[in-house]
Amino acid sequence: RIKSMLGQLSAERADLCLIHWPGLCSWDPTDNAPLGSPSGFQDKATSWTEFCENIGPAWTNMRKLQEEGLVSAIGTSNFYSHHLEELGAKCEGAVPFANEIFIDSSNQEQEFVADMQ
Repeated sequence: RIKSMLGQLSAERADLCLIHWPGLCSWDPTDNAPLGSPSGFQDKATSWTEFCENIGPAWTNMRKLQEEGLVSAIGTSNFYSHHLEELGAKCEGAVPFANEIFIDSSNQEQEFVADMQ
């Protein structure tokens, strides 16, 4: 699937690939919908148990993409400290290149940002 996305972007590799949030979505990997199409994706609620069971395999698959040269760096998005700790526990040595979080004037996340520094 990523090779198809890179082809649509006329790129050989992605600079950064993120696990978007610590939830799950179901995805049909055989779906060949155009890049950006919601076809094939369906959000579903995630329990802490489901997160813990799935973060290891998800990170391992991202590392494989990086090892194959399809992605330069891998990271996370909207992961809080406990999510990152679980990632580290499931995948020894896992250090995301970046952890993108939402911050604006009404959502400062000061304590979380201090934890991450």
